[in-house]
Amino acid sequence: MLTARPAVLSDSEWLLALRNDRETVRQSIWDAAITNEMHDDWFARAMTDPARALMVVETRVIQAGRVATYRLDRIGTEQIEVSLTVAPGQRGRGFAAHVIDLAARHAMREGPESIIALVKRGNTRSLRAFLRAGFRLNPPSTDDGDLLLLAARPEDIAGRVCSLCARGVEHHTNAADSIGGDEGRTPRYDLHVGIGGVLVECEAGDLWLAWQRGRSNRLDVHKAEGSLAGSTPAASTKHQPCMDADCITCRSSAETTYR
Repeated sequence: MLTARPAVLSDSEWLLALRNDRETVRQSIWDAAITNEMHDDWFARAMTDPARALMVVETRVIQAGRVATYRLDRIGTEQIEVSLTVAPGQRGRGFAAHVIDLAARHAMREGPESIIALVKRGNTRSLRAFLRAGFRLNPPSTDDGDLLLLAARPEDIAGRVCSLCARGVEHHTNAADSIGGDEGRTPRYDLHVGIGGVLVECEAGDLWLAWQRGRSNRLDVHKAEGSLAGSTPAASTKHQPCMDADCITCRSSAETTYR
């Protein structure tokens, strides 16, 4: 069983070794090793940036504990970006898709309209993992022909939580205020019509409701920001330059040197 927790200072050295692993460097958008100083600066920024979540994934099955890391970027916006790295000794064991599931469900609770990922065109292992986790290729990819853009909707992520949703078993909704609301989004997570017409609770309901709460909070924040003079984004939600090669926000705006 995999669990995720926020990265702490004692993870910094491990994260640096993971980032400078030969295969990680080869598949990174910024395909070069980084120095201790660059990492220390990046790590300090990551710990304080409200638009980012840096997580460490652990398992009790393996004595070492830490098997991967994932990151969420642009929290508080309509699109949250997911990226991850599996530790060298744990690759090829099927962890990647499970880590993506953890990251996507984490992102869901922030209320985005979609969750995206950038994958190098030649990184077939990562591409397959994202596709297995419910992401879809979203052409055109990016302006950079070496990158593929993948995206998943909240419905795609929530549907993977419930085994009945994943099998396409019919949902039963009989009220406008049933889970999913009356705005026409599907599937409307409430109850499943099981064998013999028995109604079975949908396991995705809690995550769907968490997404609705997160979305409502995000829209409230944006509405409040819009009421401020000049509609300048609040400091608590504005993305700060992070010196991270894999941050599409910094790449697109050239705000800083890439990690």
